[in-house]
Amino acid sequence: MAAPESNLLPNSNASPSLSRSTPPREPLWLTGALLAIALGVLPMLLVALALQAHQGSAASARYGSTIVDRLAASAHGPLLADDMIGLSVLVREYKALADVATVAIYGADDRLLAAADGSLSSPARLEREPLPGTHVAAIRLEDSIAGFARIALRPASFTSGQAWLLAVAAFASLFLAGVGGWLGTRLDQRLQLAREDLEEFTGHSAHARGHLAALMELTTESESDRIAPVAPDAMRERQLYVLILNLFNQISLPADARSVVLAECEAVLDQVCRLYGGRQEALPRTGILVTLDALSDSGDHAFHAVCAALLAQRVFADLNRQRVRDGEVQLALRIGLERVIEEPPGEHPEDLMAQAFPDSVSRGITLSALARDEGIAIGDAVLRACSDPERLVREPLQSAALRALGDSGHAWLVRDLAPGYRGLLERQAQLLLGSA
Repeated sequence: MAAPESNLLPNSNASPSLSRSTPPREPLWLTGALLAIALGVLPMLLVALALQAHQGSAASARYGSTIVDRLAASAHGPLLADDMIGLSVLVREYKALADVATVAIYGADDRLLAAADGSLSSPARLEREPLPGTHVAAIRLEDSIAGFARIALRPASFTSGQAWLLAVAAFASLFLAGVGGWLGTRLDQRLQLAREDLEEFTGHSAHARGHLAALMELTTESESDRIAPVAPDAMRERQLYVLILNLFNQISLPADARSVVLAECEAVLDQVCRLYGGRQEALPRTGILVTLDALSDSGDHAFHAVCAALLAQRVFADLNRQRVRDGEVQLALRIGLERVIEEPPGEHPEDLMAQAFPDSVSRGITLSALARDEGIAIGDAVLRACSDPERLVREPLQSAALRALGDSGHAWLVRDLAPGYRGLLERQAQLLLGSA
C-alpha cells in the first residue's frame, strides 16, 4: 500500500519505504501452515505416544497378573511338601520366559525360599514400595497364606518402538518450539508494521480528501476572487519562493499564437496559485513569474513550493501532449524554483516581485534555463529548506552556469516525488486538467 498522502504531506515523515526497513516478506499462508504444525502436530504426536504407553502398561499388567497367578498355583504343592529343589526348578522354568526378568518365592514370614537372578525385595516391602512391572500373588492354603510368588517383567517387552519415538518427539518438541517462537516474533513484527501503516493511512486520508474538496471549490471560484498580496510583516514570517515558467521557443511562435499560449499558461498557473497560495506576473522575454508568498502556515514550505512546481510541470506536459495530437507546435516549457533570500519590500508589497527581488528572480531564470522536460530545476537553498529531502526524486545539475547562482553554486533536477507521495499530486493534476 502506498504511503499516506496529505496536502502534499507538509509535516509528513518519509514514506515507510524510506523511513524504515521492512523485514523480509514471507507468504502469510506459509507462516500460518508452519505455525499450525508447531501448535497442532506436536500435541497430536505426544497424545499418540501417551496412548501407546498406556496400552503397553495395561498389557504388562494383564500379562504379569496372569503369570504370577500361575506361578502361585504351581508352587502350592512343592511349598507344602517343603520341596526346595522343586521350588528352584519352578522359578527357573518361569525365568526362562522371554518377558520375565526375575522370579522369586517367599514363605509366609517373607523368608526367601527360591529365586532366579539373586535375592529380591520381600512382598511386604513391595506392598510399601511398589515397583513398576512387578507382580505379587499369595500362595493360599484354604483360608490361610502359605507364601508369596513374585515376578518382575522386562519393561522393553511392552514398550516396543517407544524409545526412539520418544526421542524423536523430544527433538521435535524442541525444534518446533524454536520455530514457533521465531514465527511468533516475525508475525508480531508484521502485525506491528501493519498497525503503524493503518494508523498513518487513517490519520492522513481524511485530510487528503478534505484537501481535494478544497481544490474543487477553488477551481470553481470566480476569476475576481484572487489571493491578495501578503503584507511586509507577514512576508518576514514566511518563506518566499519564486517559480519561473520559461517559454523557451516563444520567439518561434507567431505573435498571436504567443499571446494565446501565454494566456493558457497563466490560466494553469492561476489554479496552482489558488491551491498553494501565490500570485503571478508577466516576465518579459522569459515567460511567467509566480511568487509563492501565501503557503500554508504550518508545514514544510519548501516542500509545498516543490509540489506546486511539479504540479504545474505535470499539467503543462499533458497540455503539450494534447497540442501534439492536435498538430500544433510543441512548447518548450521549463520550470525553475528558487528561494527568496533578500529582505522583503518595506512599503509596497503589491510591487512586481521581479523588481522587489531581482537577485532571486535572476537565479530562478537561470535555473529554468537549466531545467528539462522531465523535471524541474531547484536551487540548493530550496533543497536545504526541505525538512526531508528524501521525498524528492532528484539528481544534481551540472553546468558552468551554476556559478551565477551565488551562494553554493549547486542546483538539483527534481524529476518527481518519492513513490509514496505521488498519488495526490496526480489527482490534483487530473482535476486541474478537467477544469481547464
